[in-house]
Amino acid sequence: MKSLARRCISPASPLLALALALAACPVPSTDPEVVLTESDSEPSSSSAADSHYDTFAPSSTTSTVTTSPPTTQGPGSLTEDSNGTTGAQTTGDLTAGDDAPCDDDHVCDADESLPSCLHDCAVCEPDGTCARGLETPYACPQDCNATLCVPDGQVDPLHEQCDDGDDDDQDACTSACKLNVCGDNILRAHDTDDPEQCDDGNTKDGDGCSAACKREHIYAFVTDETFPGKLPPLGDSAGLELADAHCQALAAKAKMPGTYKAWLSDAFLGPRARFGIDPLLYSGRIDLPDGSVLAHTWQDLLDGKLLRPLNRTQYSSTVFEGLVWTNTGPDGTPAGKNHCDEWSSEAALKDGTVGVTALDDGSWTHLKLNSCANEARLYCFQIP
Repeated sequence: MKSLARRCISPASPLLALALALAACPVPSTDPEVVLTESDSEPSSSSAADSHYDTFAPSSTTSTVTTSPPTTQGPGSLTEDSNGTTGAQTTGDLTAGDDAPCDDDHVCDADESLPSCLHDCAVCEPDGTCARGLETPYACPQDCNATLCVPDGQVDPLHEQCDDGDDDDQDACTSACKLNVCGDNILRAHDTDDPEQCDDGNTKDGDGCSAACKREHIYAFVTDETFPGKLPPLGDSAGLELADAHCQALAAKAKMPGTYKAWLSDAFLGPRARFGIDPLLYSGRIDLPDGSVLAHTWQDLLDGKLLRPLNRTQYSSTVFEGLVWTNTGPDGTPAGKNHCDEWSSEAALKDGTVGVTALDDGSWTHLKLNSCANEARLYCFQIP
């Protein structure tokens, strides 16, 4: 090894010999890199020769080290800003992050989407369940109830179905920021566009208030024919059912719609029970065949005072002073035992209670006794 060193580097060798020797001798490479340069003038000594070889380290640089892989922010993800605070971009009834394009104008613009702007882009798939993150009370009132109401005239789509800024419960938007809809048992009477005529808390037809919250009505008339206390036979019916059959036949002949029964009682059963109409539930109007209103509701009919006399026949002609078989009080219950042997006798010595078509107080149905040998009319009512 020593002889190799002497052979590779000789004190007597000229500079060119030294360069050749170094080229022949392997030198291990280490960091930093060694760069050798040759001076333009030759040194006179070995110390001078050493000063012509400058050692250079590579220039230092600054680098940033990332300890975790970068994340892509997506819907519902959490983001962290340069201050280390965490902000949420969520769906549901939370607002989107500040950087989300959402102008809250109730229109889903091209740069808005459901994840970033539930206010404007909510959808509605009515199934009775409010889908969080998809539906809102404003976009889907069928599924989502109003959860918070600040009546300021500005709708909060995430919590309110509507907001008209007032406390009127009979207009289109209630004081609870809920839409006033048919079947909610709140009468929408002050809505100038689509007022309700009634609202009985359901959306069924046939109970006086239709599924569209329009007032239903039934007809009542006095027969144009008269009968003795013993009603003429009609089919196999007898008694009260026979009176009903006469009403139905006369209505059908006049082409009046529906089913009809006679306002007539025996000793035990009267129209209030046998018509099957609940005065607290039926909210329909009772009209005469000419369209005039006899009573606003069934309960109104039973209060002892009509809006006008029940004096129109099935053909809308007027009967001014006609007596009518009833044996019925103004409340629709039997008036007593004067019923011509359950409307099967025309004996002169037997009586039946009658009303009169000319009056609109309780006398319309309970005026006096009339001999069963005499003739009188019947009141007929449509059954809802």
